[in-house]
Amino acid sequence: MSEMEKNVRSKESLAESAPASPGRRSFLGGVAATPLIATVAGLSAANAATGDTVTTQTDLGPQNAEQRRANAASRRRRALILSRDSIPIPEHPNNGDEENVAGFANSFHKALPHGENGLVDPAAFNAFRDAIDSGNPADFANVTPGCPNPANQRPLVDPQSAHSFVLTGPDSRTYAMPPAPAFNSAEHAGEMVEMYWAAATRDVPFSRYATDPLVNLACNELSALSDFRGPREGGQVTPRTYLRGIGSGVSVGPYMSQFLLLPATFGSTTIENTHVTYLPALNFLTDYDEWLTVQNGCGPTSLRPIDPVKRIIRNGRDLAAYVNVDALAQAYLNAVLISAFPAFETPTAGMPNPIAEFGYGAPPDENHPYRRFGTNFPLQEPLGQLGGAWILGLMWEVSQRCVAAQWYQKYGVHRRARPEYYGGILNNQLTGVFGKDTYPIHDDLLNSPVLEKTSSIQGNFLLPIAFPEGSPTHPAYGSGHATVAGGCITVLKAFFDESFPIPNPMEVSDDGLSLVPYTGADAGQMTLGGEMNKLMSNITFGRTHGGVHWRTDGTEANLLGEHIAIGLLEEMQFTYSFDFPDGFNLTRFDGTQITVGGNR
Repeated sequence: MSEMEKNVRSKESLAESAPASPGRRSFLGGVAATPLIATVAGLSAANAATGDTVTTQTDLGPQNAEQRRANAASRRRRALILSRDSIPIPEHPNNGDEENVAGFANSFHKALPHGENGLVDPAAFNAFRDAIDSGNPADFANVTPGCPNPANQRPLVDPQSAHSFVLTGPDSRTYAMPPAPAFNSAEHAGEMVEMYWAAATRDVPFSRYATDPLVNLACNELSALSDFRGPREGGQVTPRTYLRGIGSGVSVGPYMSQFLLLPATFGSTTIENTHVTYLPALNFLTDYDEWLTVQNGCGPTSLRPIDPVKRIIRNGRDLAAYVNVDALAQAYLNAVLISAFPAFETPTAGMPNPIAEFGYGAPPDENHPYRRFGTNFPLQEPLGQLGGAWILGLMWEVSQRCVAAQWYQKYGVHRRARPEYYGGILNNQLTGVFGKDTYPIHDDLLNSPVLEKTSSIQGNFLLPIAFPEGSPTHPAYGSGHATVAGGCITVLKAFFDESFPIPNPMEVSDDGLSLVPYTGADAGQMTLGGEMNKLMSNITFGRTHGGVHWRTDGTEANLLGEHIAIGLLEEMQFTYSFDFPDGFNLTRFDGTQITVGGNR
């Protein structure tokens, strides 16, 4: 087991109570140990329940309209039974802080009214919680907004999505996440220390991490904490593992994934990977009145400091700016276009092939029917079935499934406070400005040298945020961006050959104005699958660079997204018009090799 795998949060307590599924296609899931790959037993149950047979070419011969309708209904029924019966109903535990921490000090209540001490109005919070739990949209009329000026009030982001249904792939409540780290735990403290260091190193170019004094100070402190669970090398947090996530390949090559650096060909358009970013050294919510105004849900009190020069993403601030405004599937659509699959495309005489300039031409998964069984598909190339339209469309589809599942976790189960709010509670305790009320904050955080550094710059202990509005107005745990990343990357790794070597890797210059060849000793170890995992890590920790998400908000959400994608791929087996007996090969984020999504 790698150092990275050892430092992923432990799920043993949840796994002990979960049933294991039989067959080679079963596994104990990383979240709530829920087996999410459809098993042979699950398929047999689906067929027995409907009186149908497994999807094969035998039901695809000449059919009249009624036979076709019956065939389609049969497949829908089998997908329904598979979703319902092959996955155990999980429990949805939380960390108990809502009941155990005074003043709801580790619960989400942004946009509700807060007192001068930063604590939420209890009646407003209870009304908010009751509205979520009831599932009645009318109950949100009883929730008191926090901003004195209604025209400037920021709304809560889609709390009713916690009760929505999805009809392809297993239902959103089929999936569970383990409890977030508790308020008084060393793990929670370690994550907050990491948040402060992420803010302190926000303007350090990624290419300078190895030699930058601040980054090395951050690595030394994180290494010494009693329960910091980020990835390590040789037992230590290093510049190669600093602010990185889970999955093989994330620490190989430059910090930024090639998919966030290279241009992409989108039809006749070239998508240049240059972006609107923010001017350096300008942080927000570092004034207490500004912080309190934003907690009450009022719109930002200042404008974003836009850099007039568009840049390739070069540091944490640039990456935070990207994930603050991106369309959720944006990065993964680009990854499809850059990976490309010209082996399936018929060249047209006299027409330029821009993929040859901007794309890798990576082959599909070795089990892909059009690759493995190419002789059975003469004069054909895929499009709507396992082709370009299929994989591009699936990026949006899996994104929506991920959001639906995660919004239930956010609002319906965990309601974890954002890091910016915890920074205010910490500030008030350390300064004593509102009296001697204390909270059980772990000594790893209270004694952290990064707090003294923060205070020396801004005169208080508030967490510096990259955006004037602070975090979004929805709970922290888990991250929507990270869930979508886990889902989309899982589909991409299933579809493409993960072992494909990255040719001519690039990295960004320190000023963000150009790409330069990456010449590190590990350049030859970079693979398509590794860069896809790195893309997930970049998007996930872009939210940490911005100050709006904890580490576990991201890494646990990555695992949730992985499970959602696997469940969706399994149900898609009923849609194919040909045999696909083995399914896609896939390396999960924990290194497990599985096959998924083939009809049997």
